[in-house]
Amino acid sequence: MLRSSAVELMGSGIGSLPVDRFINAVGELLQAALPGGFKIAVEPVPLAQVEQAWARDDRGRRIVFTVGA
Repeated sequence: MLRSSAVELMGSGIGSLPVDRFINAVGELLQAALPGGFKIAVEPVPLAQVEQAWARDDRGRRIVFTVGA
């Protein structure tokens, strides 16, 4: 079915364009998110507490493990 359609499947990734262009694009995306009020509900958790955090039910927030002080 896909062969007879006009749909094109394309891959992407870091290797699909020069690294400097990729970094600039990511930077532009992040800068555009600031004025838009884009927020992600996160809960920073020290990596040392991974076992306790893993078992929690935090559907409303994303746990982000932190390393260091």
